[in-house]
Amino acid sequence: MFTCIYSVLVSTANSCLEKMANYLPKSPTLKSYLFHLMALLFILLTGFEIPSQKSDKATLILEITDIRSNMGKILLSVFNTPDGFPAQAEKAHRTLQYKVTGNTAIITIPDLPMGEYAIAILHDEDNNGKMNRNFLGVPKEGYGASNDARNMFSPPDYEKAKFLLNTPQKKMKIKMMY
Repeated sequence: MFTCIYSVLVSTANSCLEKMANYLPKSPTLKSYLFHLMALLFILLTGFEIPSQKSDKATLILEITDIRSNMGKILLSVFNTPDGFPAQAEKAHRTLQYKVTGNTAIITIPDLPMGEYAIAILHDEDNNGKMNRNFLGVPKEGYGASNDARNMFSPPDYEKAKFLLNTPQKKMKIKMMY
């Protein structure tokens, strides 16, 4: 790659020097000096990056409200694609578990790459790692999704739950449904 950049630099410098030939003295030393000066400027401007202070990582702070009991734990899945949302935690970008200590929980998720996400939450009151349902298939445990996305007779859609994480810190509230 360096060879390619160097050949582009040489041809650009020669082209510039040819165009400037009518305005410069006919000194080979001056041409050599200008060529090396242009090469040095090119290397300095392209070869040395100043580290950016801007990070491509963000922190998501969730406030989970209306938690019905202190039993069990909160299972949280962070999805960055619709695939598997909301029920297949194994397909999530990140999964987390939190002990329930009250009817509101503040959950901080650090170091998420900026981008599009959707959150799925389950209040696993009996600690069995899955959502319990009644004989009609209606959830018996609490659940929630980002943007408080809901569907009447099916799990929430990724499209309704998705949000853009594009700032270093984002706060969001999610209300549990039972």
